[in-house]
Amino acid sequence: MSDSSVPSGSFTHGTVTNADATTETSHYEICQRSGFKVRAGELVKEWTGLWVRPQDWEARNEQDFVRTVHQVRKASISPEPTDDFLSTNEVDVSDL
Repeated sequence: MSDSSVPSGSFTHGTVTNADATTETSHYEICQRSGFKVRAGELVKEWTGLWVRPQDWEARNEQDFVRTVHQVRKASISPEPTDDFLSTNEVDVSDL
């Protein structure tokens, strides 16, 4: 079979439509976690934003709400010593 030939039973490049098909509303919804089909109105919204079955619903972990305690550094108990600077005439090459 060559590349340009189309085997029987396959679709051509056009859009396939079904004139006999009808659109009906479904009484089911799909769980976004498990993929199970459930009756409309049974899904619950989770904290992640997913619509899931009640048995697949997970509560948010309590550790997500923990906040750090701001620690303030207290002043030093002992005062800082005064700075002692060397003058240029006190240091010789032999001191190094």
